[in-house]
Amino acid sequence: MPKIKSAGVRYRIIDGCLTNTMAPFPSLEKIQEKIESQLGTSISTSMLNKDFAAMKELYNAPIVYDKARAGYYYSDPKFSIAEFPLTAEE
Repeated sequence: MPKIKSAGVRYRIIDGCLTNTMAPFPSLEKIQEKIESQLGTSISTSMLNKDFAAMKELYNAPIVYDKARAGYYYSDPKFSIAEFPLTAEE
């Protein structure tokens, strides 16, 4: 699957990490590992940061980094991109 088309899938995986109450505040490395294991391909931290920016722009995702917990979360605990329907490409 080309990287462009897998962007939507990466966003869903990131969303799953950020909404997982069993493992709150995932680090960039944990999110990266989850994406790589589910897609079977490597992803750079630069690409992951671009995905965060794209999610903020496309979905108004309130992604925030918590320095004390060294991990990411949604500032609105009710937020999830699962509320947005998948496109045909995704």
